[in-house]
Amino acid sequence: MKKNNSIPFTTLILLLLLGIGLISCKKSTAGPAGEQGTAGLQGPAGPEGNANVKSSTFSIGCNWKADSTGKNYNYTYHTPSINLSVLQEGIVMLYMSDDLGNNGTEWKAIPYSTKDIDFSFKYALSEVEIFVTSSSGKMPSYPASQKFKLVIIPPAS
Repeated sequence: MKKNNSIPFTTLILLLLLGIGLISCKKSTAGPAGEQGTAGLQGPAGPEGNANVKSSTFSIGCNWKADSTGKNYNYTYHTPSINLSVLQEGIVMLYMSDDLGNNGTEWKAIPYSTKDIDFSFKYALSEVEIFVTSSSGKMPSYPASQKFKLVIIPPAS
């Protein structure tokens, strides 16, 4: 008996119809836009914001002082912007940049560590004190000139 290797007629018809269906498909297009709906109700007013953020930049060159323990250098920056309300409910942030030009292009948040040198700070009424220490516990080398940005956010009124 001779083996028939031909595709059955019904399979051939189905493949032909499927091919025609795929070729004739088009992307659907969006219809025209509908009418504009009515405006919604106005939401309640939000709380009053605080736009009293203060920012200042300053540089420290050869003004670093060795402390009495011989384990760190420090510098005290005086500013009247850190008042009692800032101490109690505000925010004080400090950043540093190695770029001593007019515009800092990269700011690093303090506390910041590099190699074995650590920068940290504390603040009190009318002042910020910056510390440079060594992770080895020994006196670090004299700090290079640095540019700092002080950001003070007083509490909302």
